[in-house]
Amino acid sequence: MEVLTLRVVAILTTGVVAASSGLLSYNALAAMARGSGIAPSLSFVYALMVDGAVLAGSVLAVGASLKGQRSLYGYFVIAVGSALSIYGNLHGAGASPSVADTVVHVSPSLVMILAIEALASRLRSRLALVAAQTAAETEDARKAEA
Repeated sequence: MEVLTLRVVAILTTGVVAASSGLLSYNALAAMARGSGIAPSLSFVYALMVDGAVLAGSVLAVGASLKGQRSLYGYFVIAVGSALSIYGNLHGAGASPSVADTVVHVSPSLVMILAIEALASRLRSRLALVAAQTAAETEDARKAEA
């Protein structure tokens, strides 16, 4: 298999895992929101807000890496969104969950977070490679002119 094909398969697989686990996490968070008194017609907004924070923080971190910087705020947003998502998913397991209940309820959130970070990490490394190639080409062009 070609390297490009492997990359595409890895990205698509990770994307499917992130989307499916995100859907399960979304369902648990929306149910918690409804149980906490948020109108059923608005419970989806809570779920999008919490799981969306993980994605938003990842975008901030990737954007900062484009500038050769770190985004402490981006990582903070990822951490807060992750904690809220994990707690919200665990809440669905009930008052005295078994180990199996805990794993079933927490794993969608954890897997979604890990998959988003895997995609973001892949993007950051790809951007770093492109930046290094561009710098090398610029240096070569400068030497050729001299």
